[in-house]
Formats: sequence, C-alpha cells, structure tokens
Amino acid sequence: MLCYKDRSFCSVWVDCALGAKCSRAMTQTVKASAEKAGLPIAMSPACSEFQQVKNKNYTEDFIAFWKEYRQGVKRGSKQGAYKVWIKLNAHDRDIATRAIPYYFREAKDPKYRKHASTYLNKREFEFIYELFCDGKLDPVREKEEVESQKATDDEVQEVNDMLKGLI
Repeated sequence: MLCYKDRSFCSVWVDCALGAKCSRAMTQTVKASAEKAGLPIAMSPACSEFQQVKNKNYTEDFIAFWKEYRQGVKRGSKQGAYKVWIKLNAHDRDIATRAIPYYFREAKDPKYRKHASTYLNKREFEFIYELFCDGKLDPVREKEEVESQKATDDEVQEVNDMLKGLI
C-alpha cells in the first residue's frame, strides 16, 4: 500500500522533546498535505527519534522537599521521586517534608539512607513522624522535659532536707 511520503509518522510527537521540529511529527500540516494528495498516513506509536520530555514543572512544595532531602542523600532520581510525590495528599507531603531531619538523624550514615522515591513510596516518613514529630519522642522536647524533671527533683530534695532539719 502506498502511504503519504512512504514513511510512518509519530503519533506522540507532542510529548517528544523534538516536538514539531521532528521530520516524523504528525502535525496538522502533514494531515492536510496527505488529505490533499489523497494518500493514507502510516502512524507509529513512537518513532525511533522519540525523546521523552522530563517534567520540569515541579510544584513548589516538591522543590522544597527535594532541596531538603538532597542535603542528606545525593543520589536518586528527581523525576522518580516526583512521580510518587504527586500521588501523595497534601497532609502526607507535609509530614514527609517535616520528617526529613529526624530521618537523617536516625539514619546517620548516608549510604544507608533511602532514595527519595523509596522514602516516599515506602512511606518511611510516617514511622519517623509518629516517633518524633508527633511529640512522643521529640529529642528537643525530651531534653527539656528531662531538665524540667531534674529541676523538680532538686526542689523536692531541698524541701525534704529542710523538713529533716526541722524534725
């Protein structure tokens, strides 16, 4: 069968990095020319020149997450992490970002820290959040409570010493 220009045209050219510049792009011009010539168009799902466009339109909350996470883990795919990120609801995104410093404190050696996509996909942030950010074992609060308890114990001891002196 004879096809227009005797070649196949790419049906996903819109998603290609080359876009309309590609010689195999199935643009409106190609469709109109083929119709005018009275020839069918051979299409391919994606041509050999197809180049995936990387998503550069990251959300602001993801950019903040990525910047913080990359301070402790220098490997992993930003795009892979973003694919998981967009599946999370706003509350989980907030928790994931807030739990990062605590996660890094727990996993001190960077070689044992998970890639950002795994951290999000396996929901590591939930466990960390429950332990630290929820007020249960927050190291800062814990230290303040210990110091406060110590002061209270000292005051009790002082009062006991005074009472012993009176008896």
